[in-house]
Amino acid sequence: MGKYKSLRIKALFIGVLIITQSMIYTGCDKNRNLEVEASYTPQVTAAKDIQVKVGEKDEYGGTVIAIDKFDNNFNIGTLTSISKDGRHYLFQLDPYDFKTHEPSDKARLVIWDSVDKKVIASIEGKIAAAYMRNSVLDMENKRVYYGDMNSINYIDFNQKEKVDILSKYKIQPGDEFMDKSGNLQYNVGFLAFDKGTLFVNIRTQKDPDNTDYSLYQIKDEKCKKINIEIKEKISFMEVLGVIEGSRLMCQINSKFYITDLDGNVIEERPLIENKDFKVLGSSYMYPSYDGKKLLYSLGKTPTDLYMYDFETKEFKVLCPSGLNDLGVNIPSIREKYGDCEGCFWAGNDRVIAKIGLGEILFGGMRTVIAKEYKID
Repeated sequence: MGKYKSLRIKALFIGVLIITQSMIYTGCDKNRNLEVEASYTPQVTAAKDIQVKVGEKDEYGGTVIAIDKFDNNFNIGTLTSISKDGRHYLFQLDPYDFKTHEPSDKARLVIWDSVDKKVIASIEGKIAAAYMRNSVLDMENKRVYYGDMNSINYIDFNQKEKVDILSKYKIQPGDEFMDKSGNLQYNVGFLAFDKGTLFVNIRTQKDPDNTDYSLYQIKDEKCKKINIEIKEKISFMEVLGVIEGSRLMCQINSKFYITDLDGNVIEERPLIENKDFKVLGSSYMYPSYDGKKLLYSLGKTPTDLYMYDFETKEFKVLCPSGLNDLGVNIPSIREKYGDCEGCFWAGNDRVIAKIGLGEILFGGMRTVIAKEYKID
C-alpha cells in the first residue's frame, strides 16, 4: 500500500505542475487584447527574495530605471535596440511559438518613442520573429538592420517587407569556400551603420589555416568592396561601429584602427596595455558614437560588462561577472549584480543595460531590470 500511495502523491504533484504551467500561458493569452501585447515568454519575478527598487543605485554607478517592464508596459527582456539619439526603442514581442516551436506568426516589432510616449512604427507576422543579432535602428527610413552568423537582412516598416542583403547585392563567397558536403564556409561579423551607410564584414575560410575577410560598404543602393591597407597580413578583423566624423572603427589583428568610410587609415590604436582588458577574449565590443569609449564583455558566464576610456586609459566595471581570475563562481556576487543580457549606447554619455537577476526557472522566468549608467 505504501508503494501505491507514493505513486499517487507523485502523480498529484506532476498534475499540479502541468495545471500551473497551463495557467501561466493562459494568463499570457488573456493579455493579448491589450494595446501592448504581452510576450509569451513569462516575465514575472522568478525569485521572491530579490529585493530591488526603481531608483536604487549600486557602487558601480548603475541606477535601476525599470523592473520587468518599462513605463510603456513593454517587457525589458524584449528590448533589442536603442537609436543613436537615445529616444527610440525597438522591442520584439512574441518571436517564438511555444506550441509549434517555430517562429510565431503573431510576432511584432515595435518602435517606441520615449519622448512622445507612443508607438511610431510596428510590423507583425513571421517577418518580425527573426533572430536579431546586433540589430541597428535606421530611424530616417524606418528600417532595422540585423544579422546572424550566416545572413544579413533589414526589415522595412514602411514597405512591410524583409530584404536579404547578401542576395540583393550578390555578396556570396565563391565555390572555392565550399566544403566536401557542398556547404559554404563563411559567417557574418557585426554590423556597422550610420547615416545611410552600412558596413558588412564577411569571414570566409578555405581551411583552418586560410581565413579571408571581405568588407563591403552599402550606400545609396550601391555596394562596393572596401580594402583596409595595413602593413601586416589580416588574420582577424571585426567591424565595431561607425563613429562621429564619418569614421569606421575596427579591430584588426591586435590593434584598433580608425578609417574613413572608404577604408583609408586615419588612426591606429594599440590594444590597451592593461591586464584587465583582455580584449581578445571579449564576446562583444561597442564603441561610443564619438569613439572615445568602448563597452565590452570578457565573455565570461555569468556575463559581465566593462567600459574602457581611450583618453584616460582607464577601465570601469559596470556589471561584475561573479567569476574570479581562476574562473571560480562566487554566488554572492552573481546574486547581487546578476547577468548582463544586453547593453546599448543611448548617446555618448548614457548606457542602458539589461540585467537578469535570479536563477532561470522553467519557462525562462527570471527578473529582468534595466540599469542606466551616466558616463562622465
